[in-house]
Amino acid sequence: MKLWEPELCCCCCSRRTGCIIIGVLYMLAGILNLYVSITGLVTGVPQKDQELCLNFEDPSSCSETDETAHLAGYITLLLVGSLQIIFSSLLLHGVLKQKTRFLIPLMVMYLIQIILLLIMALIRVGLLIYLGFWIPVLINVAVLGSILFLEVYMLLVVRAYYLDIKRNKGRTHMSLNEQGYEPPPYSDPSKPPSAY
Repeated sequence: MKLWEPELCCCCCSRRTGCIIIGVLYMLAGILNLYVSITGLVTGVPQKDQELCLNFEDPSSCSETDETAHLAGYITLLLVGSLQIIFSSLLLHGVLKQKTRFLIPLMVMYLIQIILLLIMALIRVGLLIYLGFWIPVLINVAVLGSILFLEVYMLLVVRAYYLDIKRNKGRTHMSLNEQGYEPPPYSDPSKPPSAY
């Protein structure tokens, strides 16, 4: 089964330009994640969460758990933001230099994001259906479905450009053979064949 390959990115620009746009947007998202995580680590637990812990029987235990959860969330966001910046930089380098191996890390990260988003969406929607909240189900399906669609589309654009680079490299090698060039080892070692 052959996967669909978009001819153009967003119906108006080439796959190469689309990959550059995707790389820049992904880098901006990484920078935003770094900013949010560093700000969260510096400021600590929000005041609202501290006030909620006062209503519990053991406020100190609640605040420790809340601090640990916030710390873990911010560190995870810091790592994800760093990976986004690194992988988007690799994508941009790979697109500009036409090196396929630099496109692979971002494609793998997109695939992991898609799988995790799909699992999270199914759990969330299933829980909302179980609880009988039908309006939030529709909102969640629309929002998470749109995000999932965009991530799959961006993955397909990067994959299509990856395959374009691979195909173009294959044509270059074929054209050398079609012109009568014989790669080493030569059939007669005393005189290498001419290029024409």
